[in-house]
Amino acid sequence: MKVLNVEQGSAEWLALRPAYCVASEAPVIMGDGRHTSRGELIRAKRTGDEREFSKWERENLLDKGHRAEEMARGAIEALLGEAMPPLVGASDCGRFLASFDGLSDDRSTVFEAKLWNAELARAIRAQELPPAYYWQLEHQIMVAGADHAIFCCCTDDGSEFEWMNYE
Repeated sequence: MKVLNVEQGSAEWLALRPAYCVASEAPVIMGDGRHTSRGELIRAKRTGDEREFSKWERENLLDKGHRAEEMARGAIEALLGEAMPPLVGASDCGRFLASFDGLSDDRSTVFEAKLWNAELARAIRAQELPPAYYWQLEHQIMVAGADHAIFCCCTDDGSEFEWMNYE
């Protein structure tokens, strides 16, 4: 994997995405797009246009999700006893891109965090992730050459937290 020196969400990161199969798009590619249809994905890839989010979506989903990711990273780093810094990487073949919420130094462990929701928390406790989540993890594991992923969901204040190991 080649580590790319771009920050998730930056203009440089957004400019990279149309040229790659991206981990967050893997569920759509595999036929389980909850929020995006295949047609919408094909249009976005063809035009380079990313979905625009409303102010409410940015404040109540994206911003909360970023805060939850930070809370979860701290908890997972404490649990594992190692840093899990975020980074962006491209597969050696140059076709696949993954924006990791965290990746261990030896690249054996991928970290992915989602904003808390009760349904997802139940799935994590049952160790039965829906395809919309595991296809993203499969893509990230493939790009990093990792052995497994730590997957979690967390509230933005850290009051609710569930995690699992995914192999």
